[in-house]
Amino acid sequence: MRHDVTVILRKANTTAIIVTHDQKDAFAVSDRVVVMNEGIIQQIASPREMYRCPKNCFVAQFVGKTNLLEGTLCADLKHVDTYIGKVSLPTQSEKLLEDVRVSIRPEGCHLAENGRYSGRVERVTYSGEYQEVEVRLGEHHETSQPMVVYAPIEQEIEIGSIVSFDIKAELVALVEA
Repeated sequence: MRHDVTVILRKANTTAIIVTHDQKDAFAVSDRVVVMNEGIIQQIASPREMYRCPKNCFVAQFVGKTNLLEGTLCADLKHVDTYIGKVSLPTQSEKLLEDVRVSIRPEGCHLAENGRYSGRVERVTYSGEYQEVEVRLGEHHETSQPMVVYAPIEQEIEIGSIVSFDIKAELVALVEA
């Protein structure tokens, strides 16, 4: 149906407003997406921009899985210091904020033998296309939230094992609280 709607709208060279609660439908047929929370517009953007550059924590969590970390913007405006260490931003921040949050998509974290970040595997969930791995890291393992990392299904990962990973800066976004 998604494909059919897109074809019909393009052939008719018309605009349509489609109200749906299915994010996959919204992203598949839209040039622009509006996310609302309690009747207030949170962000208007292309599906790609909405996913990769969410404006705030609500949008980041609403449009897919994410790891939200609190931190401090470093003086170079290119990194955020978090409980897991410094996280690189895709571009230099234009905002001079001290306390910030970063949204890191799980597919932006890839397991690597000598990755920059490491922690203990708490849970592994097989989804068919990938494994969702929860990794607890940071100095205060009991109080820190686990990071969600997607791993290939063929990779053997055991609960309790130590894994390391890197984070692709292009899937990191500085977001408003």
